[in-house]
Amino acid sequence: MAATTQQRIEFLSGLGLDSQQIESIQGREEAPGKFAEHVLTTIYPAAVDIPETPAYDEAIRGNWSALARKHPSIVFRPSSAEEVAKAVAILEFSNQRFAVRGGGHSPNPGWASIEQGVLISTDRLNGLQYDESSRIARIGAGNRWGMIYSYLEPYGVLVTGGHSSPVGCVGQITGCGNSPWFHKYGWSCDNVVNFEVVTTGGKIINANKDENEDLWWALKGGSNNFGIVTRLDMSTFPVSNGVWGGIIMHNWSRDSQRQWAEAFYKFQTDNLLEDSGVESLTGWTMTGGRKYLQTHGKFQPPRMLIADDVNKIRSSMLCLTVKANLEFYYEAVDIFHDAFKDISQVTNASATMNMSAISGQTMRESNQRGGNPPGWAEEDQCIVFLDNAWLHEKDTEYMLSAGKQCIAQLREAAQARGVLMPQIWMNNAGPDDDVIASYGKENWTKLRNISTKYDPKKTFQRLCAGGYKIEKT
Repeated sequence: MAATTQQRIEFLSGLGLDSQQIESIQGREEAPGKFAEHVLTTIYPAAVDIPETPAYDEAIRGNWSALARKHPSIVFRPSSAEEVAKAVAILEFSNQRFAVRGGGHSPNPGWASIEQGVLISTDRLNGLQYDESSRIARIGAGNRWGMIYSYLEPYGVLVTGGHSSPVGCVGQITGCGNSPWFHKYGWSCDNVVNFEVVTTGGKIINANKDENEDLWWALKGGSNNFGIVTRLDMSTFPVSNGVWGGIIMHNWSRDSQRQWAEAFYKFQTDNLLEDSGVESLTGWTMTGGRKYLQTHGKFQPPRMLIADDVNKIRSSMLCLTVKANLEFYYEAVDIFHDAFKDISQVTNASATMNMSAISGQTMRESNQRGGNPPGWAEEDQCIVFLDNAWLHEKDTEYMLSAGKQCIAQLREAAQARGVLMPQIWMNNAGPDDDVIASYGKENWTKLRNISTKYDPKKTFQRLCAGGYKIEKT
């Protein structure tokens, strides 16, 4: 039910607005949903980007995949947890839908974006602090992993962040999170000692082992069902001699496919992962046709052309989890090849199937640290995920269809061999995956109860767009 004029006046007065500001808001022509936008613009004019401005256009491009970009009515860019809290109270009062974006790396449409609602971009929550005595890094929600690593490097420490520099920290952590040091320190979320969270009513709370412990557990893979995380406090680990890595690439052939699958399986099952801090990510990539620019003499514009193309890239991800099984790995490569056999007809596109190992020892250590909502089994397993990208909108139907076909056939093959695991890794899941349900009935029920406790108004089920919702499971 819509608020009365008197209720609005009392609410605005409670926010600290003066009579002139209240009259200005009340006097505007009200369309459904505009009240929250007017209030935010009045209180925080420098933090609101409106359509048809360069700042708004730049904000829209903040989503990594063009497929995920929507057109919010405004973009709100708070600079503190207090500003986030006030925004949540305003959005709740006006029953206004909204979305929250950190790094915007999810390719799923509407996950970190919204059509004609309020987009809260946390990019200005970019504070960083390292406490050398406690070895805790305090990380603002708007930071990306590259920024965090660069800040911590002079101290000789790192955190269990993501593989890719542009990825935002909070989305990765609340999806469980896999880091290059996964096999030594567990899931990224296992190393979060405290979450600062804005919950329903605009309340700012902390969640850790001593305070709101149930919420601390729920945020380690529970997505955006409970509030808006505004800061992460993470334990660090020493790095004395840098971090080393590299890429080995081979042309595609039947023999090399099997050899790589065998090498990956051996690496996974010969106890090479346990406590080693070494990660092997194995992948197979198929590409479509490419267009190249040939120039004669001096020519500068291509740099801008390349940048424009990057902003237009569409992408999708899908995944499943299986027990370590060499015969399935052989079959998976064949399924992937057949599903994307026509990609050569697509200009500027690629399809990649990656395999990321999970050791039973790592899961045992994770559970000893308190565990997390997915409830990963303490045995050797593997996340198989598709990471596809294409440039042209006309190819979207083919790329999405081929990806769905591939993951469905992989799931059927794993099921037939008895190696399919229930968990779907949230960070690389598709928009149609029922991730929360994959955690099992017990953990789903636990998450639902925690959601009810901290979000009795169901603000983050009804109004907050995107993510894998408990109530939709």
